[in-house]
Amino acid sequence: MGSINAWQKLISEQRAEFLQHARAKLADIESSLNLLEESLWESAQIQNVARLFHQLAGSGGFFDLHEFCAVAGKAEGVSLQLLSKRSDLKKEDLVILRQCAANLSKMLESNELTIAAEQAHFAAEYAAEQRLSTDLLLVSGDPRALVKISKYLEEFNIEVRTYRTESSAEQAAQSKMPDAVIIHVPLSEGSGYDLAQKIRKRAGGQKIPILLLSGEGGFLSKVNAIRAGVDNFFEAPFDLKQVGERLQHLLDRDKPEMFRILSVEDDAYQGGLIKSTLEAAGYNTMLISDPRDFEDALLAFCPDLLLLDIDLGAVNGFELAKYVRQNDRFAALPIIFLTTHNQLAAHIETARAGGDDHLVKPVSPQYLIATIAGRLERYRSLRKLTMLDGLTQCMTYSNFMDTAAKQVERSRGITRSTLMIFDVDNIGQINQQFGFAQGDRVIQALARVIQNTLRQTEMICRAAGDEIVVLLENLDDTEVAQIGSHILYDFQSIELLSGGQKYSATASAGACALDSLSLDDALKAAQAGLQIAKQQGKNRLVKAVQKQPNI
Repeated sequence: MGSINAWQKLISEQRAEFLQHARAKLADIESSLNLLEESLWESAQIQNVARLFHQLAGSGGFFDLHEFCAVAGKAEGVSLQLLSKRSDLKKEDLVILRQCAANLSKMLESNELTIAAEQAHFAAEYAAEQRLSTDLLLVSGDPRALVKISKYLEEFNIEVRTYRTESSAEQAAQSKMPDAVIIHVPLSEGSGYDLAQKIRKRAGGQKIPILLLSGEGGFLSKVNAIRAGVDNFFEAPFDLKQVGERLQHLLDRDKPEMFRILSVEDDAYQGGLIKSTLEAAGYNTMLISDPRDFEDALLAFCPDLLLLDIDLGAVNGFELAKYVRQNDRFAALPIIFLTTHNQLAAHIETARAGGDDHLVKPVSPQYLIATIAGRLERYRSLRKLTMLDGLTQCMTYSNFMDTAAKQVERSRGITRSTLMIFDVDNIGQINQQFGFAQGDRVIQALARVIQNTLRQTEMICRAAGDEIVVLLENLDDTEVAQIGSHILYDFQSIELLSGGQKYSATASAGACALDSLSLDDALKAAQAGLQIAKQQGKNRLVKAVQKQPNI
């Protein structure tokens, strides 16, 4: 439910459920008032009436029913005043309580008519909506492959446009840029690799997923695919399930991040409202009611934000927040308290416990979502600073080492991993002649060439200064050498400009296959290869000679 209409529809449905819920509460109130009229004093019944009016006042505020809440709050106050006096209940008091209940019932009737109209509107609107599908361009010179791949993709609500030649597919992409492209080579006419390059150069073509399925095989096919800007290369015989999974991953990569929210709320009705509201706003939400489950949920769910009530029984929300803040892993995790406590002491305790916001129930869904969105945006920005290098938008070195180490262990013995290190030649002279700002632009240019060439890998980081480190998988030494040389050639071909003066720069690179080496040892070996490349005249790639680890 990402659209505004879907959000409005959910709020309407929740309000309708609340009206039914409120009707049941008013029926209970009526029963208690009838019993009171017979006895004129019954402490338990008056307490029940006060509790029911309190619940109506609290829940109604979630839907901005302010007048409804005011009347329910007034009735709750009258009931509590009667309890505090502990005097005989007078018939005038019953009249006031009955009048409040009657007013609440009239308000429910008015809202029920509004909700009925809203529900009819949304039903008609959703009946008219058609499910949107992914528009995919499928190009193949093999008619049987076109049919087979199309049938598989259409099962996943993907609208497939099929073409057999480079020119017809290019024209189709020019008429309407697709959401994704699959090219099965060879084509009936033209080159699939040229087609990929042409699509990449068109407006919007840089972002769409392009997969290449090769019936030709061989080393050059893979290298040409990478040069053409293909996201993934599959050699025959290829598994359509793997192709589909990779396509879905690429389609999802640019979708807004689905943040995880852990809500701790002991009131089942309030918790249900909160969970459905957050999920409608696009958040992955876990709800727990027992604080004893909190530690397991925190570690297993790894939330991006905590939403805590204060009164949770044996353990309160402040204690949970303090526990979280003792863990460095969650030091920056946003914590929002959602509670009925509005005393100054509660606000102060929120700050002491490490809370970021203190929201007082009842709170409207719009305000709750706006507060959460603001905190998550700051959290996302902070997390991005720790994960991505500000200059190149590559991974930071620490993030790369953590992620790459896990990836290498998962793939060891299954696929081959290779480390490459690129370093700008004569960066000191560039800084001295043109200034450090221009030196930064040169580093950015090198990073862009690497990112545009190696679209199949996200393992690219800026290690230090002008060094860019890359982790490659499933490439042999010859393919690594070809790709590395291609990057160096493209980089030196860039025309750089400073103060009207044109110049170019070169880079050197070192490479090392991990095989049985650790990530740290492979990194040292690749750096040694880089130094040899510098000594041999620069603007070249040198593969490091592996040293066997000590046993």
